[in-house]
Amino acid sequence: MAQNRHRWKIWLDEREVQVLEELALNLAWSWRIDARTPKSFPMNTYHLIWEAKNQLFPKKTPDTKRRKMPRPSPPPKRFADLLSEERMKFIYEHQHNESYEDAVALAGKWGRDSSRAFHKLIRVAQVDYGATMSGLDEMPKPKVHLLHRELLDIAVKLTEDDFTNAGFEEFFEDICPCKRKHNAEAIRKLRKRTRNG
Repeated sequence: MAQNRHRWKIWLDEREVQVLEELALNLAWSWRIDARTPKSFPMNTYHLIWEAKNQLFPKKTPDTKRRKMPRPSPPPKRFADLLSEERMKFIYEHQHNESYEDAVALAGKWGRDSSRAFHKLIRVAQVDYGATMSGLDEMPKPKVHLLHRELLDIAVKLTEDDFTNAGFEEFFEDICPCKRKHNAEAIRKLRKRTRNG
């Protein structure tokens, strides 16, 4: 790779660059701490990324009036009430290369691979149920690299996918603490997989 020229910073405003530079420093710490328990979900790293996403993409609320506490959820009446579709998608995509939507579509077709896709989804539903009852620390360690998927999500949202391949590669080199060589082609493939989801 040519010398890192930090081209990704050109696409972003000063506040966004500051948030990401702070994230890079904190991720170096959290990834080292999470590496001490390699079989567990990297909670410190996940929370740091979640906080950075909240700073970069604040949720817009219709008004600033004081809101009442939400009512407690009604007791479940259907099997589907026990599961969170959003969390199942999160778990599935951090355990597998393909998208959650692709797995659901494949499981719904009659074919050679539909049963395998269905059983993968059942295992994810079991993990989701455990996380609902016991908390996120019950989630398994991601098989698909959590850092790369989450950092790619940030980069794409910030630039609407306008980074060049070199820009993405330099972004990962600057922010990601995994100590692996970040390859533009591997990042392109990950972008393609996540875009299809």
